Amino acid sequence: MIALLLLAATLHKVLDHDITFAGATIPARTTVFYAADGKIEKMFLSRDTMIEGHLCRGGADAWETAFHPNGRLRVCWLAKDETIDRIPCRRATFWADVTGGRVGVQLHEDGHLARCEAARAFTLGTCRGRKGDGVVVDAAGRVTVGGGVCSPNRHE
Repeated sequence: MIALLLLAATLHKVLDHDITFAGATIPARTTVFYAADGKIEKMFLSRDTMIEGHLCRGGADAWETAFHPNGRLRVCWLAKDETIDRIPCRRATFWADVTGGRVGVQLHEDGHLARCEAARAFTLGTCRGRKGDGVVVDAAGRVTVGGGVCSPNRHE
């Protein structure tokens, strides 16, 4: 039991200086959490930070930025509205999160969008999305908006 507690205590670190990870400059005072294999699993950014072209929220322990085992971005709470794979994704706000929003953006291991909440009305093929609609994209690129599958998918 003591060994497990010591292991858990060593699996996170508050950075005392900037580091480079996934091609991004991760700012000092960010809390980084490591998986058992030593790979970075998630972090609480000390300030808004650009990672893989997405401006992820920082500055509070409420905005967890997470990574796939391959090091690619998995979860980002956007600091501003952003279009990802032709889908307008909503920025994260405390209010949107606590009132049941789905404002945490999720990405697939290849960097493509997996899930977000629409920032504004949009049209994608046969689908019309409204602001606030949940958008899900499977690994094959099939887009679902409010439960309806769109055609074409993100690749067309």
